[in-house]
Amino acid sequence: PILTANEESKAVTKASAMKAIKQRMEKDIDEVGKIARMAKTKVDELEKDNLSNRQKPGCGKGSAVDRSREQTTGAVKKKLKERMDDFQVLRESIRQEYREVVERRVFTVTGNRPDEECASF
Repeated sequence: PILTANEESKAVTKASAMKAIKQRMEKDIDEVGKIARMAKTKVDELEKDNLSNRQKPGCGKGSAVDRSREQTTGAVKKKLKERMDDFQVLRESIRQEYREVVERRVFTVTGNRPDEECASF
């Protein structure tokens, strides 16, 4: 949905339509943030569970069960970090593209390049 909205924003010429697309994108980004925080909380809970699991007989630090749990948790943490890094790159790319669109439109209307303050949002 975010990529689709970003592509739509490149072709839109009406300010009201652009504003609606931008609001939809912000809503989607907020939703991704909520999901990411929830995933991070669950990973933290897994780490706590790993520590408490070490108290069980045969599951102490360095046991096969402990190593397996640690490896699985580590893989999940790594995947979450990769996804969040990818999302951050996407957000920055969208922000830069939007900035360029705004700069082009201001230049088209005024004939002048916008200053930093005008081009930032």
